[in-house]
Amino acid sequence: MSVAEALGYRSPIAKLLRFFLRSRDQWKAKCKAAKRENKSLKIRLSKMTESRDRWKAKARGVDGYAETDATQPHAETKSRM
Repeated sequence: MSVAEALGYRSPIAKLLRFFLRSRDQWKAKCKAAKRENKSLKIRLSKMTESRDRWKAKARGVDGYAETDATQPHAETKSRM
């Protein structure tokens, strides 16, 4: 009884071996590409979040400045009366 009969394959072992090795190499390459893309997207998300937070803080700082300027003249006019 040969190895091919024990495994149930009709193709020659050398041909199967090449097929399985190529198949393994393809899924490994696919997995590595997916991991690279995932890491790239995580870095991009991190940078976008930092940028958004900076803009948000800047906008809140401007709003806070506008609110204090708007309230100060009213306080002066009220105190004069």
